[in-house]
Amino acid sequence: VLGDRCVDGKVRAVNYCRTSTTPFLGIAGGMQLAIIEFARTELGWDGANSTEFEETNPHPVIIFMPEASAAVTGSTLRSGSRVTVIKDED
Repeated sequence: VLGDRCVDGKVRAVNYCRTSTTPFLGIAGGMQLAIIEFARTELGWDGANSTEFEETNPHPVIIFMPEASAAVTGSTLRSGSRVTVIKDED
């Protein structure tokens, strides 16, 4: 379970890997952190986060799927079996 412990420190570690071309295996929670890091640093979305770590945030880049339980974490990864709609603000 990734939980909300030290998320900002983990995001900084992901940033180090990305900017120094250090290999990084970003699966499951690691991919969530990579998305958060990219949104914060490349898109300039200060406060971007997962609703798993911060339920209300200005840029929820990762959300709990409606069919999943917010109380049960771990082993809930869905690998492409769910339709995802990406919306542009325009």
